[in-house]
Amino acid sequence: MGTYVSQSDLETRFGREAIAKWADPDGDQNTTTVASNVTEAISAAEAEINDRFRGSEYKVPLEGSTTALAQIKRIAGAFAAFELYTARGLRDEVPNHMAQVREMAEEKIDRYLSGAAVLDCTRKTIPGESLRVATPARMSESLDRMGQTRTHPKGWV
Repeated sequence: MGTYVSQSDLETRFGREAIAKWADPDGDQNTTTVASNVTEAISAAEAEINDRFRGSEYKVPLEGSTTALAQIKRIAGAFAAFELYTARGLRDEVPNHMAQVREMAEEKIDRYLSGAAVLDCTRKTIPGESLRVATPARMSESLDRMGQTRTHPKGWV
């Protein structure tokens, strides 16, 4: 169904009954409506993730290690479940629980985009160049090649 998360993933994480309830705005248990709403929520979640990463160093759609894709699955699941939950207008669980789930997922993306956390996914490259991580040693090498030497406050040369 989705690139990052499936209905089965949502049901495993949040419970089959919860997903069915959240995806059924009329409460009539119409399986076609439920399936359509879940598909739409997953599509919206994945589009949001791709939009957030599109301007970053990461290639979209995200591809990477099993661990990285598991993290993206959790984020997509949080976004999709929040979409379903709020679309129905439910407030019958612990107040703000689903908002907190979504907020934690957003914070995780922010950490990846800011470089505070590393996501083991394919990064964009410019033809003929390889992506190198800036380390103190590499920064020093670059400055030396430019004929400059600068001392960083933490002692880098």
